[in-house]
Amino acid sequence: MFYKLKGESKKTGEPTVYLIYRKGTVAKSTGVTVKPTHFNPATGKVSMRDALHPEKNERIETVAKAFARACRDIESVGRPVTRANVEAMLAIETEEKQERAKKVDKGWGLVAEREERIDALEAELKELRSLVDGHKYILEYHLPKQQRFERILRDSQQRLAVLEAEAEEIRAYVTELQEDMGLVSSALFKEKLHEYIRIQRLNNVKESTLGNYTVIGNTVDRFNSKLKLKDIDLAFFQEFQQHLVKRGVTNNSIRGILSRIKGIYKYFADDEGLPLGFFSKFKMVKAGKDENIIFLSSQEVAELEALPLKARVHHEVRQQFLFAVETGLRRSDYNVTAANVQGSAIVLATQKTGKQVAIPLTAKARQLFEEAGHSFRLIPESQFNQTLRIICKKMPSMQAGSIKTFSIGNNEVV
Repeated sequence: MFYKLKGESKKTGEPTVYLIYRKGTVAKSTGVTVKPTHFNPATGKVSMRDALHPEKNERIETVAKAFARACRDIESVGRPVTRANVEAMLAIETEEKQERAKKVDKGWGLVAEREERIDALEAELKELRSLVDGHKYILEYHLPKQQRFERILRDSQQRLAVLEAEAEEIRAYVTELQEDMGLVSSALFKEKLHEYIRIQRLNNVKESTLGNYTVIGNTVDRFNSKLKLKDIDLAFFQEFQQHLVKRGVTNNSIRGILSRIKGIYKYFADDEGLPLGFFSKFKMVKAGKDENIIFLSSQEVAELEALPLKARVHHEVRQQFLFAVETGLRRSDYNVTAANVQGSAIVLATQKTGKQVAIPLTAKARQLFEEAGHSFRLIPESQFNQTLRIICKKMPSMQAGSIKTFSIGNNEVV
C-alpha cells in the first residue's frame, strides 16, 4: 500500500490523498485534501505547516488501517483484491462495528442493573455484619441465653455467606460482560504485542526496530506466559523489573524493555479502558553512566582518514563515517542527495524525529559528498558496524583498553 495525491477538490482546490493497493490499481480515498507541498507520500503524513494536520493525519491513519486490514483479509481467503471486494469488506467491518456498539449499549444496561443490586447487597451486608458483631457481644455477656443467641448468630453468618457469594458472582459476571463488550481487554499481552507490531509495520517502522519488540515478547513470556494486558499494573512492573535485575540484565536494557512495554500498554489503554495513574508511582532502576561513551580525538580521526584501505566496502564505510563526523547526521539520514544541498547547508527532515533541519556543509563534508558522487550507497547496519570494527583494528591508536561500568539494579559491575 502506498499514498498518492489525485484530482482537485471543488471545495478546497487541493488534491485528495488516496491509498493505492501495492499489487494492483485499487484506490481508496481518505477524504483528506492537502497541498502537495504539505504532504509526504512516503510516510502518508501531513506536515505541521497545515493548520489541520492533527485531524487530517488521524483521518488518514484511520482509513489506512481499515483499508490495509480489508486487503489483508481478502488475500488471506485467496480472493483477488478488487475495488468491489474491498468496499464489501469495509462494509462488513462497518456493520460489525455497529453490532458491537449495540452490544455495548445493551451491556451497559445489564451492568447498571447488576451494580444497583451490588449497592443493595452492600447495604444489607453492612447491616448484617453489624448484627453479627452485636450478637457476638451479647453472647459473651449473656451466657444463660447462649443457645438462643448461638442459633441467631449461626443464621446471620449463613445469610452473610450467601450474600457475599452472590456479590462475588455478580462482580465476576460484570467483568466477563465488560470483556465481551471490549471495555476491558481479556487478550494476552503477547497477542496485543503482535497486533502492535503489525500496526507499526503498516506505519513503515523499520524491521530492526520491530525486532526489539519481539525480544520483549520473549522476555515477558519467560516471566509470565499467561499475562493479560488488563493484568499489567504497578505490582507487575515492580515484580518484572526485579525479575530482570535477578537475571543480571543491565539497567539500561531494563529501562528500554519497560519503556517499550509502557508504550504498548498506553497505545491500547484508551480503547481497552485501562488505568494509567499507576505509572506515576513506578520508579525504574537508575540509568547507566555516561562514562561508557568514548570520544575520538582529532588525531584519531585524521589517522582513520589516512589509513590505506583496499576493499570497496571499507572505503565506503570510512567515507560515510567521516561524513557523519563532519555533519552529526544519524546513520538513518545518510541517504542525502544533491537535492538536499542548499547553498552552504544540508536541509532534510530527519527519519527519527521528522523535524526539518539545516546543517552547515563544511568544506570536508562537501569533499566527501562529492567523492561519493553526491549519494551514499546504503549499507546494512550490521555490515556497517562490523566493517567499522575491522577498520579500527588496523589503527594503532585504537588498540587501547577501556573500562566500562554497568549498573544491574543497585549494584555496579566494572
